[in-house]
Amino acid sequence: HLALAHGEPVEVLVDSGDVDRAGEGVEDEAREARGEDGVALGSDFDGAMIPDGLGSAAGLPNLVAALRRRQFGDALIEKICFENWMRVLQRTWGA
Repeated sequence: HLALAHGEPVEVLVDSGDVDRAGEGVEDEAREARGEDGVALGSDFDGAMIPDGLGSAAGLPNLVAALRRRQFGDALIEKICFENWMRVLQRTWGA
């Protein structure tokens, strides 16, 4: 699960390719489809096809490294890794 649409979670499937292909999928969503405020990483991997190099939520730093290779800056990585989810959760549950 990699995306938020208009602040609401939506599922974006990443195939079981390598972590760099997963980074490509995040880039497509963040830079082209949904915008940088509309993408967030999740860790609900139960039953999902996990890219090689990721394995579990413990492998998310590998995905972050793939995003850095795609020239994602720290601010955008922070949005994707937690700030976008925090915004949705605060709006949903209240601050």
